[in-house]
Amino acid sequence: MRWEFRSYAELSKDELLALLKLRVDVFVVEQACAYPEIDNHDNANNTLHLLGFAMGEPLGSAQSGGSGGSEGSDGSEDRSEGLGTHDGHEGLASAGGAADELAAYCRFMPHARRREIRIGRVVVAEPWRRRGLARTMMLELMSKVSHLKYDLVLSAQTTVIDFYASLGFVIES
Repeated sequence: MRWEFRSYAELSKDELLALLKLRVDVFVVEQACAYPEIDNHDNANNTLHLLGFAMGEPLGSAQSGGSGGSEGSDGSEDRSEGLGTHDGHEGLASAGGAADELAAYCRFMPHARRREIRIGRVVVAEPWRRRGLARTMMLELMSKVSHLKYDLVLSAQTTVIDFYASLGFVIES
């Protein structure tokens, strides 16, 4: 698994298409969540995207489905602080030229005035579920932002409350 952090400007067209397809397949089609999946937060200056690329089995379409919690309102206008996003990989191709599957994804938005990071659109593609990818992805994100000393905030579906509690999140409402 290869984890990559990207700003909107750093996403390739193929990466953007893959992450939007994965989110729509899961949240809109599979989970029938009636909210605008494509919003104005993906391209905000402070939004960062964490993409998990699988470089091996299972073969097949990783964008055919997934699971994850949905997020509530993301309100954040400040630029990210202290978060480098580019790691030198471009597109969905691996060094060998074969396309890597987008197996997991989430986005997060630091808000400097409130000293919090809103996490959302946490999703794992159906063929990659039950392998610990959601936990690994959240730990990658938490490690990346730990130096900021921000509060991490998310809205989760009731079915994944225990998962987030196991990572140290507490229910506030």
